[in-house]
Amino acid sequence: MSPNDPSSQDRPEPTGSGNDTEMLGRSGTLIAGLWNSAQMVVPLIGTLLVSVVIGRFLGADELGEQSWISYLAALLMTLIVQTLVRAGIQTMATARGANDDATFQAISRWMMWGQIAGGALAALILLGFAYFSDYRASWVLVSATAAVNAIGWALSVRVIADRGWAPVAKRRLITQMLAQGVAVALVIAGFGITGVFAANAVAAAILVALVWRISTKATGPAFPPIPPQLIRLGGMYLLTELLVQVVSKRIEFLFLGTMSTRDELAMYSIAFMVVTSVTMIPDSMVTAVLPSLATRAGAGMGAIVDNHLAPAIRVSAQISVPLAAGVAVLGPRLITMLYGESFEQAGTLTSLMAVLILFVPVFDLTSTYWGGYGRLGIPLVAVAIGGVLDLILAATLVGPYGALGATIANVGGQALAASILIAITIRRLPSLSMTWGRYVGVLATTAVVSVGGWLVQTQVPGVFGWVAALLAMGSLLALFGAVSGFMSVPDAVWLSESIPSKLRPVLRILVGRRAIHAMNSTTG
Repeated sequence: MSPNDPSSQDRPEPTGSGNDTEMLGRSGTLIAGLWNSAQMVVPLIGTLLVSVVIGRFLGADELGEQSWISYLAALLMTLIVQTLVRAGIQTMATARGANDDATFQAISRWMMWGQIAGGALAALILLGFAYFSDYRASWVLVSATAAVNAIGWALSVRVIADRGWAPVAKRRLITQMLAQGVAVALVIAGFGITGVFAANAVAAAILVALVWRISTKATGPAFPPIPPQLIRLGGMYLLTELLVQVVSKRIEFLFLGTMSTRDELAMYSIAFMVVTSVTMIPDSMVTAVLPSLATRAGAGMGAIVDNHLAPAIRVSAQISVPLAAGVAVLGPRLITMLYGESFEQAGTLTSLMAVLILFVPVFDLTSTYWGGYGRLGIPLVAVAIGGVLDLILAATLVGPYGALGATIANVGGQALAASILIAITIRRLPSLSMTWGRYVGVLATTAVVSVGGWLVQTQVPGVFGWVAALLAMGSLLALFGAVSGFMSVPDAVWLSESIPSKLRPVLRILVGRRAIHAMNSTTG
């Protein structure tokens, strides 16, 4: 049995070994994860701002149309471009870990050729929609953006495999913030949703120029033999992503776009965007881990990674509880304050969809873990089963219930897929255990605090009630974290060793007094 096989039983002890500086999730990898989180989450906040402006100035129908165009463009980019990006990052990082420069260079070449072809295909498909729509200018702009973004990702993959996420993430963060600022200005100036897509196109071109300046040229023949691992892994990622789109993305948009109204689609898109903004934080951290995991697997160090999966899952699961509660309790009034009272339905859907925050981060961790070894068939099984349930529920419920039916379908499919994948991972890794007693304690405490936050909002109307509830819930949860802690002492020590030193003071409101004492003893 190979040392990097996840089913291997010959594993070192979890913490304290001399290999700690090489472990998955240590400070260097997490710093890259923080940058990746920033370039994914901050733009989502900007997207929320753009959405609010569209809702306020143009109304729910226009917001629904903009969401529909954006969804179809994102769907094509994910399937055609992003699956190749993930396969490229993993195979190039694995080749780098194995010191196989010839394979590294060959994959780099084929990433560019593949993205040129993929970007052109996505652009042509999107152009086809222009002939059947009253928003032709928007479709033309979004098709051009897809082609340019594909080139940008081809250049980015080599940088990521060589130097990690941070250099690319910084530049993507800047250009995406620029696009959203310009988009808001153009909507207010009267350019409608066409202004949003024009801003995105300009930002995509600027990003390509910025990444091109820091990327290194591939060496060797322009058309080398295609590495078989790139084809195999790219195909597996494509199949997985097709199912993931059904389970955890926005496949419900297709049902809403064809079986319901643009108004219902707008309500669903707001709820989905708010919840995604929260789950994107741990999800982007996991994405940043992929190059590190693949490099270590390629170097035969997979057993070290295995020992750190359990604390990563436990910490993620326990911190997700107060995040979910905050969105469920505070989200509805925040949405009506931002969009207006006519968007009350979006607030209700946000509360229901907040359940996703409890298990999506853990699902992403376990899925990326198996993906790092190239064993995508395991998460594929879980996603396939969850996808079947999602499709059945969407086909049955969206017609009569609109956005509510789409929400039920989304939550049901993701919950089933996550449960199956976690069960498979626990079975393959007997050392993976959960501290269920502490998790139940966190759930109970958060439930009581959430009831208090809800009661505050029922007694105090408007923005003052929302702020009062936010302060009350935040203070009580911080008190619980400082005294008892959201995680066990060993997990708290693991987390403190993983994060950058400048962020460690934040742990005082998360890990409890006993863990702080243990961390001080360790560093001392």
